[in-house]
Amino acid sequence: MSEQKLLTSGFRITIMKDSHGYGYEVESDGKTSNGLTWDEMIGQIAFMTVPQGLNPGHKPLYSMRTMAEWEEWKRRISRR
Repeated sequence: MSEQKLLTSGFRITIMKDSHGYGYEVESDGKTSNGLTWDEMIGQIAFMTVPQGLNPGHKPLYSMRTMAEWEEWKRRISRR
């Protein structure tokens, strides 16, 4: 069996209700998701906590951005 890279001891995930009170935000390392449903929030956390050896590429299922990145994203999509 190959060696798997485990999560670092400093890894932290925070779950909170989103600012509208309808969904959830998952925050880690200064980045947050935006308005996930309950099952999306559970999936995001599960994906983020799987050892990297089992999850090549190790990218979250849903976007994780800083607040500034979210504002820029909102500006870009509002111009479409």
